[in-house]
Amino acid sequence: MKIAKANGRLRGKQPKLNRKQEAHLVSLVHSGEYSTLEVAEPAARRCDADAMTVTTRTASESDLSFLREVDGHVAPDDLADLVRSGRVLVAEIDGVAVGLLRWGLFWDQVPFMNLLWIRPEWRGQGVGTKLVEVWEKSQLAAGHTLVLTSTVSAEAAQHLYRRLGYVDSGALLLPDEPAELIFRKSLAN
Repeated sequence: MKIAKANGRLRGKQPKLNRKQEAHLVSLVHSGEYSTLEVAEPAARRCDADAMTVTTRTASESDLSFLREVDGHVAPDDLADLVRSGRVLVAEIDGVAVGLLRWGLFWDQVPFMNLLWIRPEWRGQGVGTKLVEVWEKSQLAAGHTLVLTSTVSAEAAQHLYRRLGYVDSGALLLPDEPAELIFRKSLAN
């Protein structure tokens, strides 16, 4: 926290830990397994987003445990099939998976980003942007000139997509559900 404050990044705000995260960190220190400095160091590293290196790669079978932990939208067998078909990307920081992008084909032709998920403590630090940019480049290299995605109207992801050049293209309205916003982006620039 001192580092973040010294770098002008804290600006009087408290660190964004929920009660469960805070309790976990306290238990690590009380167990004697980690010192206060060791527990605080990753938080300080997160505050210095410019110093981090995000790597992305196509998911492999060894990622299935992580993917199943964070992506409950797809049955485990189907997720394994998506990994084998190369339709899942993973983002890592210091060798630790912190995000994923899963995609399919709309109308069996147009790449559609089905899920962009980043660990909460890494959101807003460029990880999602990196995943989307890598995915878009791979789709362009595969000959696609248009990509699609969607997000629930109540989610903040819509702002990321617009910032990355996605254009609102309609909404899906289902009974008793918030609107699902549809976005498109031309890659032929």
